[in-house]
Amino acid sequence: MGRIIAYNIRDEKADRVRCLCRKHSIPLLEASDAMHGRRIADILDGAIGNDGVGQKLFDDEMLLFDGIDDDLLHVLLREVRQAGGVELKAVVTPFNRLWTSLQLRNELLREQAEMLRAMANK
Repeated sequence: MGRIIAYNIRDEKADRVRCLCRKHSIPLLEASDAMHGRRIADILDGAIGNDGVGQKLFDDEMLLFDGIDDDLLHVLLREVRQAGGVELKAVVTPFNRLWTSLQLRNELLREQAEMLRAMANK
C-alpha cells in the first residue's frame, strides 16, 4: 500500500494530513526533529526510532511518499493541496532513499528555485 513521512507539519494541517492518511488507510510517520539528519532508507526500514536524539535541521514542511501507486498519489496530492498544501513533496526513489532528509529537502529547494528561474525567463 505504501506510507508517508511527514516533516514539520503542525497543528490543523497535521490533523488534516492524518485524516487523509486514515481515509486512504496509509500509514503516516511523523518524523521527529532528530530524523532530519538521518538517511531516508534507515527511517523507512525502521533502523532508527523516533527517539529524539539529534537536532532539528530545517523548518520546512515536507511530505515523502513511499510505495504509493500513481493513481493514489495523484488523489493524495490533490487532497493535500485542498487541505492547505505542503510546499515540499517527493516520492521515494532508489536514489533519494540513500540521502538524508536534509539532503532531500535541499535538493527539492534547489529544483524549485531552478523551475522558478526558468518560468521567470519565459
